[in-house]
Amino acid sequence: MAQAPVAETKFWAALWEKLKAENAPLRIVKDGLPYSAPADFFDPWLRADLAQYPEEDDFHIAFRSMEQYQATYGGTFSIYYLMHRTAVLQKERTE
Repeated sequence: MAQAPVAETKFWAALWEKLKAENAPLRIVKDGLPYSAPADFFDPWLRADLAQYPEEDDFHIAFRSMEQYQATYGGTFSIYYLMHRTAVLQKERTE
């Protein structure tokens, strides 16, 4: 197995240290790189879909938001987390 170039190894090590120091609740992928994100990062997409499709179940709302994330950033994300956030937002709407 070939070793990564030193410069590349240093880049990834520095990035990992930065992510650890930020200690954010989420990591997202933008342009192929990991970034820190707040827990409510997906909420704008989820809220928009909840407003547009009020009769949809949590899975379908979450799936729509995951597709929007993929189209915007080219990454993927856990459908389970998005379903959790959808349920949180649904509960907020009913309180």
